[in-house]
Amino acid sequence: MRALHTGVGDMIGRAIDAGVDIYAGSDAGGMVAHGRLPDEVSALHRAGMSPEQALGAASWAARSWLGHDGIVDGAHADLLVYDTDPRENLDVLAAPRHIVLRGRLVGGGRVG
Repeated sequence: MRALHTGVGDMIGRAIDAGVDIYAGSDAGGMVAHGRLPDEVSALHRAGMSPEQALGAASWAARSWLGHDGIVDGAHADLLVYDTDPRENLDVLAAPRHIVLRGRLVGGGRVG
């Protein structure tokens, strides 16, 4: 099991190189602690995804794969608002300025 966890970054990197669709989830386990989605996005970036691909794996690409609408008229307004562009620095994912769930402001500040 430890060998599997040690090599998971390389394994994910090879899957990315092979064109396998990769999505982030809250059950990260081997690469990062459970429930730490910002850390998993960073781990996907370290494994070979661009910052935009890693963000998509945790948001718009995952929503599409799950059959949910993106940002379209009538869709739920589920948003995270950051002070800076996360594509420039994935570290900002841990501290959204605002969290909007179904169109309602529900919080902000440090995640986790």
